[in-house]
Parts: sequence; C-alpha cells; structure tokens
Amino acid sequence: MYGEQTYAWEGHSSGWPLSIIFLLLLAYLIASFFILFWPFARILKRMGFSPAWALLGLVFPLWLIGAWILAYVRWPNDDNEQS
Repeated sequence: MYGEQTYAWEGHSSGWPLSIIFLLLLAYLIASFFILFWPFARILKRMGFSPAWALLGLVFPLWLIGAWILAYVRWPNDDNEQS
C-alpha cells in the first residue's frame, strides 16, 4: 500500500458516476442535434446554402462567426429574385 498512487474513483466498484456523466453527455449531443442542427440545416438549405454550415451551430464561437458571415455574404437565392 505504501508508495502506490490511489485515485478518487477507485472506491467505486460499479463505475456508476462515469456512466451517468456519459449518458448526460450523450443526451446533450442528441438534443443539440435535433434542437439546433436539424432546423438550421433546413433553413440554410431553403436559403440556398449548404446544410453543412449548420455544423457551426453546435459550437458557440463558430456559430457566432457563421452568423456574421451569413449576414454579409450575397445569398445564392438572391440571384433568382428581381430587385
């Protein structure tokens, strides 16, 4: 025992705290897909952009940058409308 390194989780034989953290992370990823990615992808597709841009919505700083780019770029569907 002397000289061995012990960790805080060694007392838990079942590993249930790590399972709960994993399940919460998995639930967050699934919820963020349906709440953020899917609607963003459909909106972007209707605007004439690639739905892959919706991947920026899953990471906070990236979706903010994507929103700025989207605000100032010429939209592909603008070419179809007469001004």
